Amino acid sequence: MRKTSKDYRKELLGFRKSVESTEAHIQTRLLDLVEKFPDAIVSKRGMDMFKARCLSKTWVDGLSVETQLDYIESIEEHTASLEHHVQVSMYE
Repeated sequence: MRKTSKDYRKELLGFRKSVESTEAHIQTRLLDLVEKFPDAIVSKRGMDMFKARCLSKTWVDGLSVETQLDYIESIEEHTASLEHHVQVSMYE
């Protein structure tokens, strides 16, 4: 059976809602990580390093989803290094 314009509209609306939901989850995750790990470095520009504590909800609202994902990745790398440090220090 061939799809109609109504079928395509419904499908498109579902995709858009899914994207919006995913973007909201990404932003929530970033803000949660910022609260838990405020000293994590999220960005380096030249000699300047920007820590997670610099990210407010208002600031994050203006970021692209790709940038939010980059910041999440930076914080996750920071937490992984902390976990490694804790494991090493436990056995020293």
